[in-house]
Amino acid sequence: MQGVEARLRRVRRGRLARPVQRRPNILVIFVEGLDRRFLGRTVRGIRVTPFLDRLRGESVYFEHFFSNGASTFHGLFASFCSALPRFSRLSPTRTHYGSDFLCLPEALKRGGYRSEMVIGQSRERGQSHLGLFMARNGLDALHDEGTFAPKTPRNRLGVLDSALFDLVRSRVETLHAADRPFFLATLTTSTHHPFAVPPDHPEVRALREQSDSYVTALRYLDIEFERFFSGLRRDGLLRNTVVLILGDHGRHLRIGRTGRTDAEAMVGNFLAPLFVWMDASLVDPTIFRPRTVSLVASQVDLPPTILSMTGLMPALTPFVGRDLSCAFVRDCLADNIAYLSNDGENLLGLVDRDGIWMYPVRAQTGREIDLGVTGASRERAVTDPQAAPRQQRLLSLYVTGNLLLVRNRLWSTREFWDPGDGITAPSRPTP
Repeated sequence: MQGVEARLRRVRRGRLARPVQRRPNILVIFVEGLDRRFLGRTVRGIRVTPFLDRLRGESVYFEHFFSNGASTFHGLFASFCSALPRFSRLSPTRTHYGSDFLCLPEALKRGGYRSEMVIGQSRERGQSHLGLFMARNGLDALHDEGTFAPKTPRNRLGVLDSALFDLVRSRVETLHAADRPFFLATLTTSTHHPFAVPPDHPEVRALREQSDSYVTALRYLDIEFERFFSGLRRDGLLRNTVVLILGDHGRHLRIGRTGRTDAEAMVGNFLAPLFVWMDASLVDPTIFRPRTVSLVASQVDLPPTILSMTGLMPALTPFVGRDLSCAFVRDCLADNIAYLSNDGENLLGLVDRDGIWMYPVRAQTGREIDLGVTGASRERAVTDPQAAPRQQRLLSLYVTGNLLLVRNRLWSTREFWDPGDGITAPSRPTP
């Protein structure tokens, strides 16, 4: 147990070929329930995500990226704090909103960043305490459903993506005008069940005739995101900016077969993609070039990667994740893993370069699934010599991740942060 905990606390980083010349702005787009299996699809002769498909060609795209949890607030906790989600329906934002963690907004703030988030729902949806948690851990401002005018178009979850992106643009304009770098995150709503979106666009109307309303909502999201992103780029508002696009989790509703042992049913909640796009003012072929990356990665890898890009990676952190920036230019980190946790389905998972191991908690068997989730899964006993090492590693992560949260033993900023520790100016060293 002590050995596993020590490994979780150790800084594990890739190496960016050269740091960026100046600290970039960071824009993070969490797309509700974005499932990478639906990217590049054509339904009834209509491309579902043509803009995201084109943007992939301009980005570093992680094709084996996973959400660590199966719900929004578990995903946000992993993405902001690089810590394993608790195996519980109650996320740490709800149970530990008064605790200090070393999360991304706080680490960036100490490097001069202003950090904000825009969401289209209430900050207290499901008693998540997201506002309290984020304020405690470094966020300067959280703009939620109450920020929008009363007559703003809404769906069951909150404000529609059209209005959400308009507010995000407004915040980008304001933050760009200030003389300091910024971190801005947002979370969309329209690809959440029941997928109610306005039929204003002809292709959205056409897709309403088919049976899967998620596809219709995804087409709407792609249209609104293209309008938002293209407008920012046209008006110079993405200058000196890195944009990350990912799902807070994969699609909740099962597709295909619905059997308990079906591979897609077991893994689908975690199949979120990751795009990393960098403005031309930052691009240097020695540090970034558009490519598809095959290494295994997950949400906990975001904080160390972003902090590496900004030159603010502390020398010592409690982060579980690893710095992925080396993958922007070359193959690396072949030994990286992803931990998966879904209390609602009583499932744990471990992903490595050899595939996916899914384990129904307290069962005597698990399922091996290929990384692409394309073939049939294979059942193995947890004591099988070919499965046992994965099972032991999975359970070690499960026990450690939950125990650290339950006992509130994750290192906090106040406990170990030296204000001068690891804060390095993003300079260009001599090759």
